Amino acid sequence: MQLQHRQSLLGSCSLRRRRAAWVFRANKPQASATAEKAEKPAAPEKKKGKGSPAAQSSPEDVRTVRLQKVQDLRTKGQNPYAYRFNRTHYTEELQSLYAGLAPGAEDEGRTPVAVAGRVMAKRVMGKLAFLSIRDDRGQIQLYVERGRLEEAQPDGFELLKGLVDVGDIVGCTGTVKRTEKGELSVVAGGLEVLTKSLLPLPDKWHGLADVEKRYRQRYLDLIMTAPTRDTFRSRSRVISTLRRQLEDRGFLEISYQGVDIDLGAPFRRASMAELVRQGCGLDLEPALAAAAAATGPEAVAAVLAEAKTAAEAALMAHPDKDVRRGIAKVRAATTVGRLLNELFEAVAEAGLMQPTFVTEHPTDISPLAKPHRSKPGVTERFELFIYGSIAGGSGEGRGDG
Repeated sequence: MQLQHRQSLLGSCSLRRRRAAWVFRANKPQASATAEKAEKPAAPEKKKGKGSPAAQSSPEDVRTVRLQKVQDLRTKGQNPYAYRFNRTHYTEELQSLYAGLAPGAEDEGRTPVAVAGRVMAKRVMGKLAFLSIRDDRGQIQLYVERGRLEEAQPDGFELLKGLVDVGDIVGCTGTVKRTEKGELSVVAGGLEVLTKSLLPLPDKWHGLADVEKRYRQRYLDLIMTAPTRDTFRSRSRVISTLRRQLEDRGFLEISYQGVDIDLGAPFRRASMAELVRQGCGLDLEPALAAAAAATGPEAVAAVLAEAKTAAEAALMAHPDKDVRRGIAKVRAATTVGRLLNELFEAVAEAGLMQPTFVTEHPTDISPLAKPHRSKPGVTERFELFIYGSIAGGSGEGRGDG
C-alpha cells in the first residue's frame, strides 16, 4: 500500500512537472513575440497628399511666399509690376488669323507676335512648359521650350518654373504654331512678368460659388466667371449704343447748376503741381524732387521749411480772401507732398468746372500708388474733377502694398 501510494505521488508530481514544462514551453514563444512587438518601433504615418487639409496653405502663407518672389524678381533685374508692354495682338485676333494653321505646323514666316494675359494654368514637364493665358478677349497657350527661350533669356526657364504662378499677368513674345493636338500656341522667345499676383485664384473647377463674395469681390468674379464677363460686355455695348445715339442728336453738353459742362473728349489733363503754379505762381516740383533725394530728417526738414515760406508768401499775395484762408493748413503740412495738396485745394480745386484729369499726385498722400517712372516725389495716379468736385479716380497700384 505504501509503495503504491508513493508511486502514485511520484507519478502525480511527474505529471505536474510535465504539465508545468508544457505550459512554460507553450507560453515562452508568446512572451517573446510580445516583447519583440513591444521593442519594434511604430510604423511612421503616411505623408498626406497635396489635396489634404494639412498640405493646403492659408492665403497669408501664400502671400508671404509670393512677396518673397516679388523681391527675387527685383533681384534678377525684373520689375514685377511693369509700366508698359507693347502687345501686338489680342488672343482672339491670333485665333482668327491662324485658324487655318494645320496641327503640328508653325507659321512659315515666323512673324513675331506679342501677347499678354493672366496665367490661368501652368504645366512644367522637363524642358517644356505650357501656360494658358487669358486676356479680355480670349485665351491662348504659351508653348515654352527651354532651349529657344534661353537663347534670348539665359535664366528665363528657371524664372518661369520658380517665380511665375497661376494668377500672374505675363507678357510673351514669339511666333505662332499649332501643336499636334491642335492647340494654337505662341512659342515663347521672351517672357516677362507684368503683374505679380500675391493671392491665389479660386479653385478653377468650382469657380466662385459664394454669391456674397461674388458681389463684394467683383474683380474675382470677372476673372473666374465667363457669364459675368459676358454680362458686363453686353451692358457696356448697350450704354455705348445709347451714348452714340445721343451724340448723333447733338447731346454733347449738360447744364449743371447753371454751368455748361462739355463732356466731349478729350478731357483736359494737368498735373497737380501745374495747377498750383497756374493758381498762385508757385512751382513746387523742384521742392518735391529735392525732398525725395534728401538723405536724413534734417535735410528733408530744411526743404520743407523753405517750401512753406514760399507757399505762405504766395497765398498772402493772392487777391481772393477765401484762398488766403488756406494759410493755416499750409503751415500745418508735415511734408512737401502734403503742402502741395493743401495748395491745390486752396487755389485750384474749386475752379475745375470743366472735366479735368488731375495727374501726378504726391507720393506722401498716395502710398499705395505706383511711383512715377521719371518724376521723383509723385505717383502715376489721377483724379477726375467736374464742377469743382471729384467725379472719379484711378491709377496704377504698387502691387506689393
